[in-house]
Amino acid sequence: MSLVQKFGKPDLFITMTCNPGWEEIQNELLPAQTAQDRPDLLARVFKSKFEELKDDIVVKGVLGRVIVYVQVFEFQKRGLPHAHMLIILDEDDKLHNPDDYDRVVKAEIPCKEEQPQLHKAVLKHMIHGPCGVQNPRSPCMKNGRCKKGYPKPFSSETYQGNDSYPVYKRYDTNNPVPLNDHCRIMVDNTWVVPYNPWLLLKYNCHINVEICCSIKSVKYLYKYVYKGPDRVSMEVRPGPNYDEVQQYIDARWVCAPEACWKIFSFPMYRMYPAVFRLQIHLPDRQQVRFRSHEPIANVLERSKKTMLTEFFYMNMIDHDARNYVYREFPEHYCWDYKNNIWTRRRSHKKVVGRIYTVSPFDGEKFNLRVLLNHVKGPTGFDDLLTVNGITYPTFKQAAEQRGLLENDNSIRQCLLEARDIRMPSALRRLFATILVFCLPTGVRELWNEFYPYMVEDYPSTSITTETRRTNKLLKDLGALLLQHGKHITEYDLPISTGECDNDSAVPRLIQDELTVPNVDEELTLIEKLNNDQRVAYEKIMTVIDRKESMIFFVDGPGGTGKTFLYRTILATLRKAGHIAIATATSGIAATLLPGGRTAHSRFKIPLTPDASSTCSISKQSDLAELIRRATIIIWDEAPMVNRRALESLDRTFKDIMEVNLPFGGKVLILGGDFRQVLPVVPKGTKTEMIDACIVKSPLWKDVKVLHLKQNMRSINDEEFAQYIQRIGDGNEPFIMDDLIKLPSSMAMQWEGQHSIYNLIDQVFPNLQEHANDARYMVDRALLTPINDDVEQLNAKIISQFPGDEFTLHSFDEVEGDTQHLYQQEFLNSISPGGLPPHILRLKKGAPIMLLRNIDPKAGLCNGTRLICRGCFNNVIDAEILIGQYAGTRVFLPRIPLKTTENVHLPFVMIRRQFPVRLSFALTINKAQGQTIPTVGIYLPDHVFSHGQLYVALSRGPLPSESISFRQRCREKF
Repeated sequence: MSLVQKFGKPDLFITMTCNPGWEEIQNELLPAQTAQDRPDLLARVFKSKFEELKDDIVVKGVLGRVIVYVQVFEFQKRGLPHAHMLIILDEDDKLHNPDDYDRVVKAEIPCKEEQPQLHKAVLKHMIHGPCGVQNPRSPCMKNGRCKKGYPKPFSSETYQGNDSYPVYKRYDTNNPVPLNDHCRIMVDNTWVVPYNPWLLLKYNCHINVEICCSIKSVKYLYKYVYKGPDRVSMEVRPGPNYDEVQQYIDARWVCAPEACWKIFSFPMYRMYPAVFRLQIHLPDRQQVRFRSHEPIANVLERSKKTMLTEFFYMNMIDHDARNYVYREFPEHYCWDYKNNIWTRRRSHKKVVGRIYTVSPFDGEKFNLRVLLNHVKGPTGFDDLLTVNGITYPTFKQAAEQRGLLENDNSIRQCLLEARDIRMPSALRRLFATILVFCLPTGVRELWNEFYPYMVEDYPSTSITTETRRTNKLLKDLGALLLQHGKHITEYDLPISTGECDNDSAVPRLIQDELTVPNVDEELTLIEKLNNDQRVAYEKIMTVIDRKESMIFFVDGPGGTGKTFLYRTILATLRKAGHIAIATATSGIAATLLPGGRTAHSRFKIPLTPDASSTCSISKQSDLAELIRRATIIIWDEAPMVNRRALESLDRTFKDIMEVNLPFGGKVLILGGDFRQVLPVVPKGTKTEMIDACIVKSPLWKDVKVLHLKQNMRSINDEEFAQYIQRIGDGNEPFIMDDLIKLPSSMAMQWEGQHSIYNLIDQVFPNLQEHANDARYMVDRALLTPINDDVEQLNAKIISQFPGDEFTLHSFDEVEGDTQHLYQQEFLNSISPGGLPPHILRLKKGAPIMLLRNIDPKAGLCNGTRLICRGCFNNVIDAEILIGQYAGTRVFLPRIPLKTTENVHLPFVMIRRQFPVRLSFALTINKAQGQTIPTVGIYLPDHVFSHGQLYVALSRGPLPSESISFRQRCREKF
């Protein structure tokens, strides 16, 4: 588990079985001998073959650069030796999608005419059984079915299965082949055991190669690799019925090859890098071992030196040692068992440290382990107990003060920290956020304590006014709660007397839509429409005036003014008293629309919709009434959404409106650009991603497409606009293997890691002088395809950023894990894209990005960019950078966040952390929908998804001002 939490999930599982027909064995047999007569030869040849296989995989890297491997040898009952090998690949060589799987693993019988040797090897070594009807007595049969699941189903392509392993491509050729030249048994691709062609041909034996797609596979593989030898229970019976033959067979579990293996002293297992276990104990509570004749003085003297106490001592005398936490220490220092001291490691051998597991039920010992996992260079137990010059009596209190353990009173502390900044409106929003996300206890006590601070900006002149202030506060909190489907009566709060209630029969949701701010200011946009925008505007308004039903799709490359058109339509309709619902697929795009919300949060669309899903909207709800009264619905960045989500909305609208027309007869405006990023299908194939697009939906036949062609971002550089258009359409010439060579004027020459800092300087010039400049931060960003590179770039920039660094740790747990079976450091090491990091490093003035829909109405959507104005143990003071609410100050608390199904964990992990990440750098997918005046693009590897290169290129207004690249990029279509 230590290797997994340090290096990531396993990538490949390889099983190799000895082949008695190897020439090295057959050539050494005497006349009339068989391979079974020479178990010594089997053992020695198999050991030699496996070492060569390991050299190919680990040293030569035929499957990719290996950084971790575990190997174990086993001996089947009265059978042949075989080996299991579990490997973890370097990040650059990891297998991310079905195309990568197909490159390494095959599960088909190759064509005999094209690959005769491989065809023969597959039929000889890689066909399961056969079992089932052809051989009901096969050892793999249980209750009439094959335990291994053979025959496997046919599949036209490889895709991610439901059991942590892929479903490999197995074409139905309708042409079974005989298992061998003199066999009547016919087999096809459903009987093929997955294999790697290169390894199979070289070693001419059974070599099963499996892709490990998920951390779920670790549980099975760990058990399988470390299960040890087979065991048997014997019973000795006296009497005449003694069956010596049967007893011999039952007891014959240590076979001859295994006996020879152990006689030759061959290793049974190996793991690289080695895991070194570290002792942990409370002060003067270490284990003491001694011999009965040993003097007490010697025992006491020796017991003073333990791994932990000597770790403290090395930190006192060696300045370099203070750069490491306890579990990192064995990577740089070696433990001398004879003298009980740490010495600096001289070899380059890799070692991973692991502190012995301690249950949370062990109290202070567990708290000590938490501190040792996070505090670098402690010089003693007292040093661990000391925080900011104050020495605490217990390790638990010290860990709480360092923010490593959640305080029982953390919600109150969060409100206290926010209270001192004295921003009543932000405090009200924070209070509502805590009610929705944090599930606090003692809500009435919190209300009584912080009520005076939440109403500070309300006018007050008399006792009567105090009641009105209470009602107004309840009304404002109720409006905030309503956005998340909560009602204020669900909480233990005072009951409103009605003095300040709105007597209107109009539901609150509809009032909010009718009072979206800045309507008058938007009306000037009509005069600024270009020709394409005006044509689209007039067609849409004509349909609305005629009260007809229509679905529009506004198609336009990035920069053609789609958002500008939406804002104009919204302003016109809202000025006339109509209800216009503005939504977008991404949170960032939603914040650019007045009153915008993400489509999923507005319409309660399921996160993983299927062919029959509907939205969670009751026909009697206020939201249903809002939909009935709405004149138009706008959905920006629609090509990013899975078509199942759109179809779910269609079924829901038909039900609410009781009209069997597309979307219940509503006017729906979809918008976006199919050249940009398409729906994300985790580990999906190209076919699956295309099938998820809205153009594959039956609804698409009813859509009227409106085209915007004039690029407003590059209006002064027509050549650049045409260049982006060619890339988006796939017409830019390739130089080789789908690689696009970028113009030298747009690229920075790669000169090693130093070039990264040059790129940072280009995008963030004079960073030290603009630490608190909101305009500076919102106008620039680095873009890169994957989250890992985003984290690396953000880490480099925050280290250069001026000011004191605040380190905020998450509190992680597994849902329903009352026995605390999972180690904290393992949970801390999990960092999927949708969750904040375990260690969040912030500085005042640093840009951050929100990861959840906290308050969409106020612009706090998933993807909203903010700037950190203050950081405390339990609350972040931030300012919104983008959208109509730019400049608004908000408070963000720690909230519990759960992992989703597509993370492929064997459990649901709950991470209590501030829902933000640094946003100096963003993924290209997150940047879609934004205009960033100064943007740098970092491509350490090829882009991996359709539209990513196009999206990255079209974020900035001019290439000469905004783009820096690696030399070559690849776009897959």
